[in-house]
Formats: sequence, C-alpha cells, structure tokens
Amino acid sequence: MRILQVLHNYPPEFRGGVERAVEQSVAALVALGHKVDVLCGSESVAGEAQARVEQHQGVQVLRLIREDLFRTPADPFDPGIVPLYEQALGELRPDVVHIHHWWNLSDDLARRAVAMGIPAVLTLHDSFSSCSLFFRMPDGCTPCELPQSAAHCGPCLYSKFGVDESELGFLADLRATSFRAEAAAAAVVLAPSHAHALALARHSGISVPEILPLGTEPLLPLPPRGRAFPQGPLRVLHFGNLSKLKGVELLARAVELADPEGSAIELVLAGDVVESPLFTGRAHIAPRYSREELRALAATADVAVFPSLARETYGLVVDEALHLRLPLIVSNRGALSERIGARGFALSVDSPEPLAAALRSILADPTMLQRYAHAPAPVLETPQSHAAKLVRIYERARQAPLPTVDTQSGLLRRIERNRRRVHEIAALLQRLRGG
Repeated sequence: MRILQVLHNYPPEFRGGVERAVEQSVAALVALGHKVDVLCGSESVAGEAQARVEQHQGVQVLRLIREDLFRTPADPFDPGIVPLYEQALGELRPDVVHIHHWWNLSDDLARRAVAMGIPAVLTLHDSFSSCSLFFRMPDGCTPCELPQSAAHCGPCLYSKFGVDESELGFLADLRATSFRAEAAAAAVVLAPSHAHALALARHSGISVPEILPLGTEPLLPLPPRGRAFPQGPLRVLHFGNLSKLKGVELLARAVELADPEGSAIELVLAGDVVESPLFTGRAHIAPRYSREELRALAATADVAVFPSLARETYGLVVDEALHLRLPLIVSNRGALSERIGARGFALSVDSPEPLAAALRSILADPTMLQRYAHAPAPVLETPQSHAAKLVRIYERARQAPLPTVDTQSGLLRRIERNRRRVHEIAALLQRLRGG
C-alpha cells in the first residue's frame, strides 16, 4: 500500500509530540513493507510558495513552504499551498492520505484528496480543529469550554491576532464549517484518547467514532540509583518541553510550599526551556536529553509529575514514565488521568496547593509511592502495534465509498468577502478625498 502522511511540520526542522508520533508510525509502516511518503508544512517562508524534496530516515519528505505573507490560524486556508498539495497528490497517487494537522498547509486537505479519488483518514491530535489557539487556553492557564462560534471566538481572535472586528464572525463561522466538512469527508476519524474525543464533540460538533492511542517505543528502566525515598529526599522528576503551560511554574511553587526549608524534596526539570521567563524555583535543570539520559534520570527519581495546565489530548511523556516504572502524579485536565491506570493519581491544577498537599502526604507516608509503583500498568501501544492497527484502518478506508465533497463554497465566501472589502475601502478613500 502507498500511504501519504500529512502534517504541519516534520523532522529535522521540528520534532514536537505530533511529529514524534508520526515519525515512529512511518518507520513502523515501512518495516511492515508499505511505501510511505510524508507531506508536511514548515515554519519557514519563501518569496513564493514552493515544494522542497527531502529525505529523512530513508523516507521521502515533501515539504511545502508558504509564501511570505500575513497568515492567521483564525483562517488556515492558504491559496499558495493548495496547487502544490494537489500536484503532490497527483504525482504520488497514494492509496490513502492520513492527515494529522492542517497548520502551515491549508484547511481543506481531506476534501481535496477525496475530490481526487483518494480516501482520507484523520487523526485529531489537538484542539486546532475547534480553536484558533490550538490549546483552547485564551489566558494561558484556563481551558475554554465554549463551542467554536462567532460569538464565543470573536474576542479571542481580536485580542490575539488583531483581526478586524468586522471579520470576526465571518472567520469563526467559516473555520468551524470547514473543519466539520473535513471530518465529514474522511473515511475514518481518530482521536488518541476518550477525553479528547469528548472535548471535540463538545467544542466543534465533530464526532470521533474511533480511539487509537499513539505508539511509543518501550524504554527499559535502569536499576535504581542513589538514595531512594525515604532514605533520602523525595526525588521528583518532570520531563518534556519546559513551559508554564506544562505546569512547570506550578510544580516549582508546589515544591516550595510542601518543603519550605528545601531539604525534603529534590526537583529535576529535564528538557528544553521553551518559554522565558520561567519560574523554576530551586529545581535542577537538565537540558535536552537522549533516551539513554532519560533512563538515567528516571533511575534517580522516585516519582514523575506532569501537572499540565492544558487539556492534554494524549501526553507521550506519560507513556515514557510508565515504561520506566515511575509512579505518576498528573493533572486532572484532559487525557492524562485516563491513561495512568492504577500507577498514580490525578489532581487539580487550579493552584499549586493541591499538588503541595499531595507531596506532603507522600512525605508523611512513603508507602504511597510503593503502592503505586507496584500497581498494574496499563497496556501501551508500541509503534509496531499502532502501525498494524493503522493498516487495518487504511484498508477499511480504501473499501469505503468516497463521499461527495465541496471544495468551492469556502473559496466563494472568501471571494465575496474580499469583494465587499474592496468596495468598502474604495468608498472610504472616496470620502477621504472629499468625494
């Protein structure tokens, strides 16, 4: 089978959670004997939209570069990318297109594939299909629970992107309609967790009938090192990209609340600091780490803590901590709590106090961590098992009848909007000239 994976970026330019997941799936699908290509966007720009052919880990990557013009996630459609995308589909002729993200590309990828006779599968990794802010966090710390609509999204679009107020309703409605049409065009729509599927239905009206957890490469734990708690201080580990959104500041403050003297808890934050300034308290910062370095960090930790403020849709770091047999404390927002099984607990991240109270409880009763460490772990997908399930999904998609799709209505609405704006500008210039 020839498979085209489509997403907003890809290594080596960038490797975030979605990119890592797709990269592993691609390798596993190739190992199963399938021909896989990747089509991705980029954060770079050029004088005019163009396609660049790259190779990554033996796989052809077609990177589409946007024209250097103003863009906004409030309207992800890109007229310069569309012909390049259709040309790629025509040349590659994949048996199925698997779309993971639209950003840096355009908002009609599934419909254009189906219009060319190619079935589409979607994985909705984050909240981009229901929010211009990607994470539905307008203030950076509190998830928005409002459905995507002109009335609800208008103030955010104006304050975050400076979109003209007369455009707010048009863009919000056009965006919501577009992503519902993308889901309707797909043969199969997937989400990585039940929590995310429910949120998508609530916020965008998109039904996600199938849940497919992501695959992660197993990490074999090393033998414990150093003085494990309670013989020594409680050793807390947090890893991944370090930012306020991931709860780093909340964790640092909770540690100081639970251990004012600084002798009972040691906090290690591992990863790249992606936001500055970032309060880290008395934590030790371990920079970007390899898989082997992560195993070593876990061997000197007693508990992993992920108090993300975002409504996480999956969270690969939880899989890694479970592989490394660490007890877990996670946020009760989003998918993290559904995935840890009995290996830890979830708590509120509305303030640092609930986490501080949890840390005090562990200091008072060290057997808590022992119980979690020895509890049954949930079954985790590997890239290989994930890819095998994807192949079965792709086969179903190929056998399903192709729906009728509409790739013109959105364009016509934009043309009509621009026509009205031109007339408005002309009238304004006329008034300014005193005509």
